[in-house]
Amino acid sequence: MTLLDGKTVKCDEPYEDCPIQMYEHEFLEDLYKFELTDFGAILGMDWLAKYQTQINCPKQRITVKGPNGEKIVHKGKVSKSGSKLINAMKARNLLG
Repeated sequence: MTLLDGKTVKCDEPYEDCPIQMYEHEFLEDLYKFELTDFGAILGMDWLAKYQTQINCPKQRITVKGPNGEKIVHKGKVSKSGSKLINAMKARNLLG
């Protein structure tokens, strides 16, 4: 897998049918183990497309079609301006 900074991370260890819990809904997906410090899991474009995910950044809302076709909505919390600055600084270092 290639990261934003151009580095390549090896993903050799597959884990089949891992449960991913989103509220009371469970998704079974194949995952790959690799080393990253800031994330527990990364759901790629294939997963997002499979579940017809819609990401609405201005409203801080993510809508996912569940395993049985049900609509699952996650609403984010508005962050304080200080945490936005920290996130922007982290992003600059990663892209840097």
